[in-house]
Amino acid sequence: MRHYRIASRLATVILAVGLATSSYAKSDEVFDVAKLPKAVQKTVKEQVADGKIVKMRKETVDRRIAYGVECVKDGRKWQIEVAPDGKLLLRAEEMALTNLSAAVQKTIQQSATNGKIESIAGVTEDGQSYYETAVTFNGQEKTFIIGADGKLIDTQIPDN
Repeated sequence: MRHYRIASRLATVILAVGLATSSYAKSDEVFDVAKLPKAVQKTVKEQVADGKIVKMRKETVDRRIAYGVECVKDGRKWQIEVAPDGKLLLRAEEMALTNLSAAVQKTIQQSATNGKIESIAGVTEDGQSYYETAVTFNGQEKTFIIGADGKLIDTQIPDN
């Protein structure tokens, strides 16, 4: 899993700057869904539905190709990553704290004590769902990975 990358990416979506990348990544912006492979087009159309595509990128990360798509509808923002064969690799959606279960809210609030919550993303990756919360403490960002049951899975500090 690419845990802490999601919160950073979702924060990037919110700022409309673009997808975050790993230490060895190359990305090319794509301007037309019709230029994507057919299987990717199908998945993108299903995932975007009646939303709007903000940005699309073809990314090569560690020699693997994926298509990243940033979407928006009625102020709701989400991001997907799709493999060349059309498999949905990841979906990350901006979340509000108040829309989460009490157990997840409690863990986020405890983790963010003395910090500022920058973003919360509901993530589904490889069939597993979890939440990533980016919190800033005195200018230093930490990312908390929280399971759907509210248990803290991991705490990470991005390599910025």
